[in-house]
Amino acid sequence: QGMLQCSQDKYALRTYVANHKDYFQKLDLETYHALGAFLNSRQLMEINVEQEEREELDMCKALEDIYNDGVQAGIEQGRQSGIAEGEAHGKELGIAEGKASHKKDVARQMQKLGYSLDAIAAVLRESVDGISKILAVVG
Repeated sequence: QGMLQCSQDKYALRTYVANHKDYFQKLDLETYHALGAFLNSRQLMEINVEQEEREELDMCKALEDIYNDGVQAGIEQGRQSGIAEGEAHGKELGIAEGKASHKKDVARQMQKLGYSLDAIAAVLRESVDGISKILAVVG
């Protein structure tokens, strides 16, 4: 299988390049740019001045760097997504906890004022059993 056949499969491309290291580690700038265009890789096309002054370019290292950049970008994207999900979940839990705390405070206040469990349950839209549990919780 040649480079053309595996250009759309990153794993196959890395394997192909690794299996042909002797060739891909010593490319001239024109071949390097041609392969960058062939692989539709902006990163391979953007070689810094220091690399351009060298006679040979190492595509193995360049592809590995691109792969590692992609891995790091994926990790960062996953981290950001996890943070966003965590914040949303935390907000939901906070709201639920706030509602439960408010319900408990209202139930206790109504109880102190002499309201029956039935009346408290009706006001808070809970079952009598649910209100009994809320009032039984210490704290």
